Amino acid sequence: MPAANLIAAASDVAVIVDGEGVVRDVAFNKEDLSLELDAHGRWLGSRLAEIVTSETSAKAGELLQDAMSRKLSVWRQVNHPSPGGADIPVLYSAVNIGRDDRFVVVGRDLRPLAAMQQRLVNAQQSMERDYIRLRHAETRYRLLFQVSSEAVMIVDASSNAILEINAAALALLDESAPQVLKSNLSSHFETADLELDSNPAVQCSSHRS
Repeated sequence: MPAANLIAAASDVAVIVDGEGVVRDVAFNKEDLSLELDAHGRWLGSRLAEIVTSETSAKAGELLQDAMSRKLSVWRQVNHPSPGGADIPVLYSAVNIGRDDRFVVVGRDLRPLAAMQQRLVNAQQSMERDYIRLRHAETRYRLLFQVSSEAVMIVDASSNAILEINAAALALLDESAPQVLKSNLSSHFETADLELDSNPAVQCSSHRS
């Protein structure tokens, strides 16, 4: 088995390049990546800097410089042009195998990570849109609640406490909001009118004669 195949078994792609940066062997551990990047065997005989996008060719050169100087190679992301359209991001590291005329460049396919990041971005944008719609709905509700000429109160069914009250209802009770909020609804009506089922004509306590 060629050296590139052995190395590719532990990565997504392995490339053997010579001292001039020319690709001498290549192997893929993912068939779809092979079809996307090297469907016609165009990598063999090409320089590493020629099979990446122009924007990332400098990084390809830096990988080989690290390997030649026997430094610990830094992982660098480069992008490969794809016949399918979108560039394919791959994270590479170059290794000096003890020969000045052969270097190994191993890579990890970043497409799954990019897809996950895009899903996170889409989810965040969706949450932001939902939040904006909620704020708009809340704003419209507040405006309608406050400008309504009808007296409106929102009451906690379990405790009978007044949670919200509009200006029309405050005027009817002849009280201020701080006094009314959290107070018991029953305290604002005549005792005789507390049984709503028997006497639907309810009178506010502020209207007592």
